[in-house]
Amino acid sequence: MNSSTSGVFHIYLMRHAHAGPPKPGQKDFDRQLDARGREEVAIVARQAEAFGLHPAMILTSAASRCRETAAEFEALFPDIPTETSDALYSGSADTYLDLIMRHQNLSSLMIVGHNPVMEELTELLMGHDAAGSVIPYGFPTAGLIGLDLERPAEAQAKLTAKASFLITPSFSEAY
Repeated sequence: MNSSTSGVFHIYLMRHAHAGPPKPGQKDFDRQLDARGREEVAIVARQAEAFGLHPAMILTSAASRCRETAAEFEALFPDIPTETSDALYSGSADTYLDLIMRHQNLSSLMIVGHNPVMEELTELLMGHDAAGSVIPYGFPTAGLIGLDLERPAEAQAKLTAKASFLITPSFSEAY
């Protein structure tokens, strides 16, 4: 596992792929990827590999659709540890940010989570205008955005990140 305490912290935010509607009596938490979602995540994983993505760790929501999305990356990178977090299912952008900061000793961290929090977190880290230029229509299903977060010199300094890439099932761009 790579670790670092200064310089750039690479954060990879991925919204889970498309999931089917809940079956009768099924909880939202247990919704699974449908055929479209499985295809989406396979495409994004291949594009991420081509971009050279190799996170030091994957942190995923405990919800079924997120665990299934993360599993595609676990298969691609079997050497990467994965943690599951219940907090990513119903947590706020601040909850996600707290989890990011707990792992800032790593060189990079991939989070597989949910919208609208992924979009809110991107705005929190990049600022409204910068995030809007990268994801103008919101955080897409199966979208994966790379953010480069400059580690602050002071503990209470404002965090700011810049986008390094955006990958969706039908689009990819480096910044």
